[in-house]
Amino acid sequence: MTASEGNPSINQYHQRSHGTASGYGWLCSSLSDFGFCALSTVFRPPARLLATAAGVILFSQPLPALDRDDLLFHASFDAGVKADYAQGSAEPKPHDEWQVAEGIKGQGVVALKPIVWDGKANVMGEEGTFSFWFSPVDWASGDGKSHGFAILSTANGTVRLYKYYPGNLGMLMQAGTITRACWNTRVTLRQGQFHQLTFTWHPNEWTLYVDGLRVQRETDSVLPFGVVAGFSLGGSNTVFDELLILRRSVTEEEARILYYRVARNR
Repeated sequence: MTASEGNPSINQYHQRSHGTASGYGWLCSSLSDFGFCALSTVFRPPARLLATAAGVILFSQPLPALDRDDLLFHASFDAGVKADYAQGSAEPKPHDEWQVAEGIKGQGVVALKPIVWDGKANVMGEEGTFSFWFSPVDWASGDGKSHGFAILSTANGTVRLYKYYPGNLGMLMQAGTITRACWNTRVTLRQGQFHQLTFTWHPNEWTLYVDGLRVQRETDSVLPFGVVAGFSLGGSNTVFDELLILRRSVTEEEARILYYRVARNR
């Protein structure tokens, strides 16, 4: 088993903090649907604001800055499955087996057959962040079944983000006969409840965040991805929304910003 670190307190944390954004002193602005928002008082007061070309407003100090070059791909699904912004191709491969559903923010999609996009320029294999919101339609953690969320097809193997049948939530990479995983077994998924899953990678480390909190970190025998030829979302009876890909890994503080920029409006 690989070396790992977990965070058993995610459910307790959100019992204390979730749904009380009005008490957090939000200072947030957005120039477009790509707007990121940060908490002004929960973590520490920001020193300045940064506006990006994609209309992103971030508190860049003292938090590390997420700037215009970090954003590679964003699909809100409010107007279909074509990405709102993409460094590479915004159009997925022809796909007519998706349905509109109520998302975490506007419209989401249910796709029993995965929606596939080209990975060129949209995902960086050496380092990156892959983040999305999901909500089980008719299943929950303890149903004894596996539910697929996303796949990254890389030069060195297949990376899957999904809920494994025993209840494990996370990432599995298969490279020939070699398998590596980044799992967490303490996150409870319920029918109709949205969560954000954020997976981030860089050399020698994989990290998994759920709802802005780090739940697993792998540093032992981590495999490099290589070139990412394509990626997909869907493949289970699940609502997906707000797919976001960044060119670099994020810290836990930045993962919380990604979570709260959407969760504050729930």
